[in-house]
Amino acid sequence: MPCGRDRKPQCSNRRFESAILGIVEDYRSDKGSIFMDRTLYKRFWKDDAVDFVDVNLKPGENATSVKRKIDRLTTGTEHALVYTNAEFRVWIGSLVDQFFLLNYMQLVVAVIVAIVGIANTLIVSVLDRRREFAITRAVEATVLRFARWCCWKRSPFQL
Repeated sequence: MPCGRDRKPQCSNRRFESAILGIVEDYRSDKGSIFMDRTLYKRFWKDDAVDFVDVNLKPGENATSVKRKIDRLTTGTEHALVYTNAEFRVWIGSLVDQFFLLNYMQLVVAVIVAIVGIANTLIVSVLDRRREFAITRAVEATVLRFARWCCWKRSPFQL
């Protein structure tokens, strides 16, 4: 929506109308976000819960000390997870790594199942041919001739 147009989001108890003052490209959610004053939100939506708070520091502020201050303020009263930008990126990276680890484990299981299937097929093939092997050995075929015969029998499958 362009700036200046009225936006009428649904609130719990009465009609809320406000002009759009600015547009910020924020890629946190594909649903979009509306930024407004907290007291205004509490008054119109009768909701004091918070899902996400983004704190922008002034230049020169130490992120770790601000994190400690927020931790101290919320200890005992709120259940808050406070991350610096670097900690949040590490946490998200570890979640992505765990996801790919599960994918790699599935790949390993699939390869093991394939190897077991191939081995099973070869074993069944050999067991089915035991009688032929016994007859061939009974007519005193040499080991070399027997090996050639096996390769010749299997040659169409090796193409």
